[in-house]
Amino acid sequence: MERIILEDLKVKTTIGVSEKERSRRQHLWVSVEIEPDTRHAGKGDSIENTIDYSSVRRDIKEILEGGAFHLIETAAEQIALHLKSSYPVKSLIVFVKKRPYRDTRYCGYRLCM
Repeated sequence: MERIILEDLKVKTTIGVSEKERSRRQHLWVSVEIEPDTRHAGKGDSIENTIDYSSVRRDIKEILEGGAFHLIETAAEQIALHLKSSYPVKSLIVFVKKRPYRDTRYCGYRLCM
């Protein structure tokens, strides 16, 4: 099974339930694991034969930097829906993390589609 992986892309966005939390932009860390809907291995050494992770990275940054969210679940869902509609994706995992507490490594949400 093929997988294209981007791990811990750091992006600033407006996120949070309370107005205080949403009053300043915060970092989210996004990881995606994409299973292409076609086999790309062995088709030649060309970017046209795969999902361009540079484009996926750009799209994630645009979604988060241009949006405002109450929940990391909503941010993950918007990313997943965009990737599934824009690329030949069989399945994917979107994992969004934030670090709101000093005594906690992160809080996160993993969405599998």
